[in-house]
Amino acid sequence: MGDFAAICFHLPYPKLALKGLRKMMDKTLSQEKQDSLEENFDKSILYSQMIGNIYTGSLFLGLLSLLENAENLKAGDKIALYSYGSGAVSEFFSGELVEGYEVYLDKERLSKLKQRTALSVADYEKVFFEEVQLDESGSAQFAAYEHQDYALVEIVDHQRRYSKVEIMKISWNGFSKKSYHERLELLRAQALLSPEKQRSLEQDEQVSLAVADQLSENVVGTFSLPYSIIPELLVNDQDYTVPYVTEEPSVVAAASYASKIIKRAGGFTAQVHQRQMIGQVALYQVADPEQAQVKIASKKAELLELANQAYPSIVKRGGGARDLRVEQIKGETDFLVVYLHIDTQEAMGANMLNTMLEALKPVLEELSQGQSLMGILSNYATDSLVTASCRIAFRYLNPQKDQGREIAEKIALASQFAQADPYRAATHNKGI
Repeated sequence: MGDFAAICFHLPYPKLALKGLRKMMDKTLSQEKQDSLEENFDKSILYSQMIGNIYTGSLFLGLLSLLENAENLKAGDKIALYSYGSGAVSEFFSGELVEGYEVYLDKERLSKLKQRTALSVADYEKVFFEEVQLDESGSAQFAAYEHQDYALVEIVDHQRRYSKVEIMKISWNGFSKKSYHERLELLRAQALLSPEKQRSLEQDEQVSLAVADQLSENVVGTFSLPYSIIPELLVNDQDYTVPYVTEEPSVVAAASYASKIIKRAGGFTAQVHQRQMIGQVALYQVADPEQAQVKIASKKAELLELANQAYPSIVKRGGGARDLRVEQIKGETDFLVVYLHIDTQEAMGANMLNTMLEALKPVLEELSQGQSLMGILSNYATDSLVTASCRIAFRYLNPQKDQGREIAEKIALASQFAQADPYRAATHNKGI
């Protein structure tokens, strides 16, 4: 018991847990330690005293209450947690507070709970017995509530879905039908841009000729395209408003319509699987490619270190050269190609890669006894992979479930067609 700064309990009744704590406390504990454990116990039951028993969740509600209200906890403290079931089953486990845990807490939660509105028995029974009219798929939608932190947005296949009200308050309904000035006013009202960027947008500022002349060669003017936005793009539970520049009609309308449907269905789930860029040094006139390949591979660690020394700032940011491999390419001219894989962190990495590759070229020429043709970035970024997926119920495609299913099946067939036919793939992928 002396190892723990606090103990949290399953709390059907706080007084029951207090008896358990006093029973558990070792008599060898100092009075100061016993007082500290009881003090933290009192902090752990504050929320349960106001909310009541929420069964399994009461243990974790107690933990939240402890973390947000105790004043003597710090990183490194161990918290014990004890829970039991209705049968002869119980579990005792512990966790350790890590650095920065405080940033995830809401120190004002207790005062928010005290501001709740009391309901009469009649009002409670009205809410409790209210019946929702579900459609044939077990689904229904609700208007946004304006006075809660969270609100019931919809029921999908008999499952309730809630959302943060602050996300819901931005209404994009009819955005496409608003005038240009009304759209700008909505952006201003929602504070989606900094004052400087908002002013630039309202004044229709374009790139100046002086800047354009520094960006490219033989400049004689600038060229503008429509600048639109795609609202309500929900990715990993985060709402985004995406800038979109295109002159092609209907693309923005289609993307906006799709983002709205996908948001209602739960949004996108995106995952970064790997974030590395690849560069290559092409060697030719290599007399013995097999021997050269073995020699280069044997010096892999030294070559990676040399690459990192050529660009030390990326190493300080947590990136750098990660892997190196060698392949023989047979053709009209045979090449021995060295591939360098680099973690570029948040940078695109072209200059970084080229700098590292230039540093490797003399050493690779010496090891291979060949000539280097080039050291250059590859845009075939097989080690830079992000996936995004979504699940859409048929009813979001068409209110008639059978027609929604038919549309979904045709979308899947179009994808299969694109995978089988390169002529369709070239156009299909552009659309995506």
